[in-house]
Amino acid sequence: MYNLLNCTLVSAQSSSERENRNNLYMMMEFGRTNKGISAVQGGVSLQLENNYFKIKASSLIEPYEKDRRHKDDPVPGFSDLNFIIGKTYSFFNNQQFQVGTGLSLVNEVVQQRIDEPGYYTYHNKYKEHFTFGLPVELRYNFFINQGIALSLSGHGNANPFRSYCSASFGLMVGMF
Repeated sequence: MYNLLNCTLVSAQSSSERENRNNLYMMMEFGRTNKGISAVQGGVSLQLENNYFKIKASSLIEPYEKDRRHKDDPVPGFSDLNFIIGKTYSFFNNQQFQVGTGLSLVNEVVQQRIDEPGYYTYHNKYKEHFTFGLPVELRYNFFINQGIALSLSGHGNANPFRSYCSASFGLMVGMF
């Protein structure tokens, strides 16, 4: 397994062309989870040679009661902040596969049940929980030019609250 992560794919591009992909990228993606919930992801990724380092936020967009009495109450949902390290495998002149994992901070907001202690009729109907998770991602990037790429990714997060996986499509923009 270790040798698989350290190998590079044979390609027609030279090492100087591959170095042109070294950049700081901003990314935004939209998709759906395995349970049909809409998901949005955004973040910043630093690519150096065949490695990348990413800080990414993901949020699952769930339905909620639109007439909440107190607008300060949180909206029920699920989100995570991911810190990912991974390997990049480049092939041809404009395509990449990326595989990475790391650590995530997971946030879940749920509606309290009426029979729970601390429930009030018009306020404090939502509970917020935090934990850590293990994110994993597999990404395919197709570079339109040196600084812009279309991406297709699979992302999963294993955590004590609600493990999930999602598929998304988006855009990466290089900053330099």
